[in-house]
Amino acid sequence: MTSVVTVHGHEALSKALKEKSSNAYVVFYADPDENSMSWCPDCRNADPVLRRHLSRLPSDAQVIFCYVGDRPQWKDQNNSFRTDPVYKLTSVPTVINMATKDRLVEGQCIEDKLVKTFFSNGEDSV
Repeated sequence: MTSVVTVHGHEALSKALKEKSSNAYVVFYADPDENSMSWCPDCRNADPVLRRHLSRLPSDAQVIFCYVGDRPQWKDQNNSFRTDPVYKLTSVPTVINMATKDRLVEGQCIEDKLVKTFFSNGEDSV
């Protein structure tokens, strides 16, 4: 069964990835606001699409939902997720297959067919 965890911030993601399976996917989202909803409309729109297709991942996969910060933190061009050479994030939501480094970015995360293909047994990536 696919393992799903949620972390907040760069340090927590690094720790989670050290404990990961070799088949990890990281979903980067904007932090939730005081109403427990992401301040990012694209993240809110992508969430049900991404979650709908998690079952397509291999049973040994690990999915890490990682929050990148509140709006001011994310908009800061020195945000660690933007500057880290592994992630090089330019927008949220972003999903990265850590084994292949393939990714879905922003509007791609709400395209049902793209997400389905991306998550289908981890074989057919974009």
